Amino acid sequence: MRDKYPYGYIDRAKNDIFSRGLTLPNEENKKGYCSPEETIRRLGFTKKDEALVQRTLVTVYQAFVALELLGNGEGCVSRDFKHTSGDHMDLARKIALANPLIRLWYDPPEEYIYSLVDIVRKNSNTGIDQVSTQASSAEVSSAATARSRKDFMDASSSHRHLACLALKAVLGQFWSKSNSTWLSSTRQRYATEESQWDELRQQSSDQDFKQDGDVIGYEGCWLPTYSEARKMSLDDIVGLAETRVLDIYSRRREIQERQEEENARLQRLAETITRPMTKRAKRLVQRNEAAKRRRQRLRESLSAQTGGDDDGSLSNDNGIDDDGQSVSDAQQAGAAEL
Repeated sequence: MRDKYPYGYIDRAKNDIFSRGLTLPNEENKKGYCSPEETIRRLGFTKKDEALVQRTLVTVYQAFVALELLGNGEGCVSRDFKHTSGDHMDLARKIALANPLIRLWYDPPEEYIYSLVDIVRKNSNTGIDQVSTQASSAEVSSAATARSRKDFMDASSSHRHLACLALKAVLGQFWSKSNSTWLSSTRQRYATEESQWDELRQQSSDQDFKQDGDVIGYEGCWLPTYSEARKMSLDDIVGLAETRVLDIYSRRREIQERQEEENARLQRLAETITRPMTKRAKRLVQRNEAAKRRRQRLRESLSAQTGGDDDGSLSNDNGIDDDGQSVSDAQQAGAAEL
């Protein structure tokens, strides 16, 4: 990608290269289109967290469009993403960071930032790699400390800058998708601010948050009606969006915890089944087998004495031995002991 860019110096193109890297279609994609879902998969989250991140960013996008509708003073939303408000983009980022997982991605621990220091240092042209040999040891120590702190700040700023570009790229992909569906020119030819808000409110419905009394088609909406929204400030809309983001995160965590508990239970059960029997369980099985053999010999003896007219009175279909133990009882006892 770098070789294809018409720039002589990589620093002038790195933002373009990074953003395009998140939105370029895969080579096997014949339609030449990169979906928002594909862009989200490139943000670096683990596979098990991608669904949570996607659901969160869908809510962030809905909030972003709502802020554009209420705060642009122009009525309907702009058709072109580049004409959206930077202030609304900052508020959208604030909503996204309400998700603890995305906040950790955006603002990682110091250990991770320090791992980026060498990379950022190689890309920088600070000209302070050389320390004067005539300087005192105290000056060298002070310079090294200042350099280390500056490297950390540069790496942190670089990471956050790229994270902001990534969030903006995702919102841009959602915006493009909306303009080819419910915000297309043909469908919005006679649209008003209220009609667009109503369609956006339908988009915010979620069956997982359905409540009694919800209007059909608007089940689980987090956005208020248009008349209610006109009485609210932008901060109120941000607060509603942050609440929904936290609800999504909490529900997802509960599902994951239940799944992990179930997997652990199945693992323990599998280990119990495949684990060899204890000595006590083996003794119970052996006693039961010996009792079976004794009954069989007695049955054969009685049959010989009566001329084969054994009525089976000594048979025990339940496999109970002299002590009232069965094979299944032995196995259960062994499992309980484990």
